[in-house]
This record gives sequence, structure tokens and C-alpha cells, in this order.
Amino acid sequence: MTTATTLKGQPLDKAVLDSVLRRRMFFTPSFEIYGGVSGLYDYGPPGTALQSNILDVWRKHFVRE
Repeated sequence: MTTATTLKGQPLDKAVLDSVLRRRMFFTPSFEIYGGVSGLYDYGPPGTALQSNILDVWRKHFVRE
């Protein structure tokens, strides 16, 4: 099994990836100001757009074909 790497060939660090995605508002843990609930997330505008694009591709492949 191969490991994920960055464009520079370095191993991908999940903590760094999560940090970048949270800072750029792709997602944020729900109810974070109240201590959070594990497993629940709110999507920001970029995360919602990404989710919508993935769903559109899925529909084109499985529903329309």
C-alpha cells in the first residue's frame, strides 16, 4: 500500500491538512463554541461548493448513464 505524498514528495501529514482546511473554512466542527460534538461538521462556502460538485459528478455517472 502506498502512502499519500505532497507535490514535493514529502509524506502527507493529516494534522496539517486538517488545519489548512479549517482555516480556509472548508469545514468546522459543529457547536465548537459549546465544546463540540464529535462527528458533526458544518461546511463553509468552499466546502459546500466542493460537496455540490462531487454530488453532481456522482449523479452524472450513476443516475444519468
